[in-house]
Amino acid sequence: MTSQLRRLKLLSSRSKHIQLTQWSRQIRNMTTWAAAGLAAIYTFLTLSSIPYGPFLSDLDPVKLLKIVIVIYYFSWVFGVRYDTDFQEVVYATAPAGGKLRATDAFMIFVIFAVSIILLWSIDSERNFAVFLGVFLAFNILGWRYLLSVIRPIISESDDLYKAFPTDYFSIERLRCVEHYICGRWQWNRFASMGIVLIILNAVTFLPQLRQLASGYLGGLMAPLEANLIYMLLPDALFILFVVVAEGWMWNMRLKTAYQLDIANDLEERYTLRPREE
Repeated sequence: MTSQLRRLKLLSSRSKHIQLTQWSRQIRNMTTWAAAGLAAIYTFLTLSSIPYGPFLSDLDPVKLLKIVIVIYYFSWVFGVRYDTDFQEVVYATAPAGGKLRATDAFMIFVIFAVSIILLWSIDSERNFAVFLGVFLAFNILGWRYLLSVIRPIISESDDLYKAFPTDYFSIERLRCVEHYICGRWQWNRFASMGIVLIILNAVTFLPQLRQLASGYLGGLMAPLEANLIYMLLPDALFILFVVVAEGWMWNMRLKTAYQLDIANDLEERYTLRPREE
């Protein structure tokens, strides 16, 4: 390969990376501003209605649910920013020449619309349980849409990196992010969330099952009365839902960030080459 051809490929790669940066920033800014507006309004309405003294002495399930969903919402929003930063660093190209497409904006709008409906349904246990299932379904659809956008980018980035015989660290970083975005662990996470959601709906719509579960848990946790467990059981299951959803995601985010840091550190000191087959 001539030096001139190598320079042309490098310039092409840099140009596509600039497009990727533009696309990433549009997604990130649009998500952040929409999230910040909704979060500011909802947080103000929630916190302004909480009487802190009685709240500490007499737990209100509805107020507890509002606090947990605010935490869940902010974790989800900042997680989107975190994921976009991963992709901006690792990918070598962007879809649609780095421009925000109508389908991108539509998917963001749909997710936030479903989120607003979920917030609206908090005062009714049954409505909330049903719309939480809708929220999960749209999260899965949103992830599948993301894969349809990301997989061509991964493939093209892989081809660009392989054009440089010694750029194996970029390939390995790409593999790390590919596993994070597209890995089968995502299905395991959604399945676990679905199981918690089924239990949540069961105890919400079947009073006898909720009474039976509360009595059983009351026997295991002697200091807590069965009536208190009965009242807080849907909230506890929603907290479990959030722990499974966000705990799993942040564990994978931190794991991926750690792997990328190792690849970056090694790249500064070593030259990588594949094993001969």
